[in-house]
Amino acid sequence: MSNKKIKCIKPILVCAVILIQQVVLAQNIEIESVEQAMEIAIRNNIDYQNYLLHEKRAVSEYKQSKKYQLPDISGSFSGQKNHELATTPLPGEVFGVPGQTIEAQFGQEYTYNAGITISKELINRQANLQLKLSNLNTESKKAETALFKQMLKEQVIRYYYTGIIAEKAISLSENELENALKINVITVKRHEEGLEDMIAVNNARINENFVHQNLNSNKQLLLQCQSELKKLLGMESKDTLVLKGELNYDTHSSFNISQFRESPTLKTVDIQKQQADLQVKLSRSYLLPTIQLNSYFGKQQFRDDFGLKFSENAWSDYSYTSLSVSVPIFTGFNNRSKIKQNKYNQQIAVNEKQQAEKHSHIDDMRLIREYELSIADADNAREQFYLYDQNRKLYFQKYEEGLIGLENYLSIFQEYIKAENAYLNAISKAYIYFSQISPIIMY
Repeated sequence: MSNKKIKCIKPILVCAVILIQQVVLAQNIEIESVEQAMEIAIRNNIDYQNYLLHEKRAVSEYKQSKKYQLPDISGSFSGQKNHELATTPLPGEVFGVPGQTIEAQFGQEYTYNAGITISKELINRQANLQLKLSNLNTESKKAETALFKQMLKEQVIRYYYTGIIAEKAISLSENELENALKINVITVKRHEEGLEDMIAVNNARINENFVHQNLNSNKQLLLQCQSELKKLLGMESKDTLVLKGELNYDTHSSFNISQFRESPTLKTVDIQKQQADLQVKLSRSYLLPTIQLNSYFGKQQFRDDFGLKFSENAWSDYSYTSLSVSVPIFTGFNNRSKIKQNKYNQQIAVNEKQQAEKHSHIDDMRLIREYELSIADADNAREQFYLYDQNRKLYFQKYEEGLIGLENYLSIFQEYIKAENAYLNAISKAYIYFSQISPIIMY
């Protein structure tokens, strides 16, 4: 085999290997139920995993803020060279020289210290309040995670059922296209027999194109739902997603307000109110004293020359315990302004909490009522669609038998299409409300 042929084969082999790898790595995922879709989303959605990581980080920060409750223990070693020892005036009587003052120097040129320092804050109101704020921050992150989880479920439910509706619409459009092709064939044949004019032939063709467009629109809707679900479920673009399920929109025809669990949004607002309360207390706590206990346990060694001995007799004990009290006397007017600002924030948080609770109850009642009405609309639209479908089949049969003209069939077919769209839109609307309610009550 020539070198030229080998060079041509190599790129083909490389492309084949890459193509095989992509086919092998791609997954074919079948979603049997909306519960399965939500389970996959919770397990694989990156945004939700990030919320969990933020929650864990907040827990870690809360544990870190508890360190003030434990004493600080540190070990130290220091060496000091005294270039000039301190001079202390002493009465001459000590040295047998009455009436005079003797300036004496005490100490040695080199001093070494080694020991352990233990410090513990006995009273620190600020640190205690900061700990409570850190705990509330942890609760806030948990509420944010719960809220995102609810929104994630809502989106999964909405796109899942919209995809199922799109599949049903595609199935209907495919049947309609089959009928449109039959109509086209029959019309052309009648035209050749002189029973229909060219206008009828054109109308049959227009009808076929219209059904094609409707079919493509439904396929685009399904593609959009599959794409959004892939994002929510953490899938790859090369993966194939197949939706399976039934449209039992009337399974849960009614809900009760008592079934609603506490909303994560209300939980978040309540935490914000508690944080505002603590901020007021924290700004006031800076006017309170702090008390700290310090203890030192160590050894000292004094030498006239540079060096260090480790024998027990070379070291002397040195230890002490001290209590320090720090009381703010004047810190300017900044803290006073801070207290006033935090009080305003506190009142804002109270108002927002009250308003959120009222609005939440109103929205829940409205949502339940709108869902019930959407179920009734879907029932009416379904019955209307089935009636028009029966008429369409009867008109089609009559057209096949030559009892009516094409314009009569196309007239009822347009009404049938309107009823079909109304039915599918009514189901979609019912499932939109269902997607908002079910994560709060069922899932």
